[in-house]
Amino acid sequence: MTKDCQLICRREPDLVATTDAKTKFPELVRNYTIDSTLSGRGVLSSDLTLAQVRNLSAVQRLPAIRSDAQSGFSGKVPTLQEYLDLVKGNADRVVGIYPETKHPTWHDRLQLPCTNGTPFSTLLLQALEANNYTGPYNSPAWLEQPVFIQSFEVGNLKALKIETDIPLVQLLDAPTTVIPGEPTNRTYGNLTTEAGLDELATYASGMGPDKQVYILNISDAGYYYNSTDLIARAHRRGIQLHPYTFRNEYQFMATNFSADIYNEYDVVYGQLGLDGAFTDFPETQHNYLECRSNINASNPTSNPNATILVSADSPGGPVNASESLPSDRPWIIAHGGASGPLPGNTLEAFQRAIAVGANFITCEVVVTRDQQLICQPSPNLANSTDARTMFANLTRTASLGGQNISGIFASDLTLAQVKTLTVNQTTGTGRDQSYNGQLQVATLREALATARNASRVVGVYIDIVQPAFHNAIALAEEGPLQEDLVLNAINSTGGLPALCSNEWNQNPILVASLSQASLEYIHDKAAVPLVQKLNANETSTLQEAYVVDRLANISSYAAAISPDKALLVPNNNLNYTSQPTQLAQRAHRLGMMVFPFLFRNENQFLLYTFGADPHRELDYYITNLGIDGAITDYPATMSTTLNCKLQDPEGGLEPILLPDACSASKFAPTSK
Repeated sequence: MTKDCQLICRREPDLVATTDAKTKFPELVRNYTIDSTLSGRGVLSSDLTLAQVRNLSAVQRLPAIRSDAQSGFSGKVPTLQEYLDLVKGNADRVVGIYPETKHPTWHDRLQLPCTNGTPFSTLLLQALEANNYTGPYNSPAWLEQPVFIQSFEVGNLKALKIETDIPLVQLLDAPTTVIPGEPTNRTYGNLTTEAGLDELATYASGMGPDKQVYILNISDAGYYYNSTDLIARAHRRGIQLHPYTFRNEYQFMATNFSADIYNEYDVVYGQLGLDGAFTDFPETQHNYLECRSNINASNPTSNPNATILVSADSPGGPVNASESLPSDRPWIIAHGGASGPLPGNTLEAFQRAIAVGANFITCEVVVTRDQQLICQPSPNLANSTDARTMFANLTRTASLGGQNISGIFASDLTLAQVKTLTVNQTTGTGRDQSYNGQLQVATLREALATARNASRVVGVYIDIVQPAFHNAIALAEEGPLQEDLVLNAINSTGGLPALCSNEWNQNPILVASLSQASLEYIHDKAAVPLVQKLNANETSTLQEAYVVDRLANISSYAAAISPDKALLVPNNNLNYTSQPTQLAQRAHRLGMMVFPFLFRNENQFLLYTFGADPHRELDYYITNLGIDGAITDYPATMSTTLNCKLQDPEGGLEPILLPDACSASKFAPTSK
């Protein structure tokens, strides 16, 4: 409430975190204590008139992880009446409101003259009634204009219960926090006891607890391990559960939810039967619930509370698994296997990826001293393994990609030595580190065998890493080139099939590289389909003349391109999407498939356009660009995205583009 008793919409009476009040009114900055839950130093709404509040601009409360590009924009702090008018103006459908009485005891203690002694919460009720918000839950009046009133104060809700039949929701702060306005030092934890719930049911229709305190049991290390029984106990008393706050960023989720809030929603909606949830990202929650609704509608005999995701432990097997590679949706190409939840390029990551629906697993191939092929993102093993500990004496400096790099290189270790190493999670922030030091480096032969032993067709996407580095060693020692080692490995485990041949359909292989020379060398020796990778630093790819010439050249030897996703949808320098390029369309016109990389769930890898939601990002590339597959660290997330789109009558999935010349003529070797 403002100094002149106007009700405004803000998270707290202190406006500093959500507006530019500190800049606009520095003379009003002061210390304050509101109640047991809030004290600090700032600018209070009760020290400003509405006219002064109108001079403020909103700012992003979490600028470290969310866009602040629109902080200070022309939109002003809304009043309660403006909020009500906005909601009622959505005449195309019913939209409810959920006002909160913020610190009502404190507001009443202010004794602002303009209230004429009217309690703060009564002022709210008067505004609601003036806008026809009345009636108990599910009454005709309520269904026409739904409303809940929420508060952290028990006494306030009990007083409101006497004044109104609008449904009330008791918010819960931390269990040890004293409830403001109570005559005793009762804490919020007391409200979750059997007696506390019995009492709550006498005045409230619902509860709004902190999800990670009262609903989900999260270990000190940040892992979800099980759920409490609060929802079930509340439901037995007819109390709805509306926990807060569901946020898409991994910083607000348990580590083992893999930075995908659909995993969290699957627990609270799918397993616990949640009634509703507070969220900062309503579009994501809406999309999740729409997907669940479509899946249940398409399978009426299914459990309506069943999860929509698939995990490695799911008894039903992978989402959309089929005996052959699908042609009605993009391929899920698992980067190093499921390298988001597990350290990549390990047997466990490959197996997890297959279990959750991957169509291809990738092996980034580097060469050991005894000319064995292992799966690692770089010849330098220092960052991805414990090589620095195990073989510190082999540290040296080598040139990789034109840079001098200090490390421990696979080319200095035998396969036996490599097998003594364990793998680390190479993308640290936001990912599960508990498997570090437990899993071994996989070989290419193991990757091929894992794919071929799967219960359905799974391909291997072989990425030839740093061929110039490896081949310089090979030439100096008169050994086989990296490309020849790869071809020999493929040939020894099933031949070198051409794209779309019967043999390829049973054992799909794609060979990729950033090196055009490497791919052209293979093209001259074998019919195995090739993928030209394109790094984001190929900025000239956005120039039309370059695109035409470069892609025409690539199409003479490759079946597909794998561009950095930024080459398809550039960053506008404010971390939002720019207009998509024509790269994918041009590649398609030349008969090449398009497999962009790298799709990761963590919000630091997502443009703000997608609201920290990896499903929205994948949907954008699939729907707007018609990609034929995506290289991802999180195959389970992509599997879910595709599953949701397949169940949506307007999902927008199109068949993938296998090249026109599936007949081997286009991709036949020019020499043997």
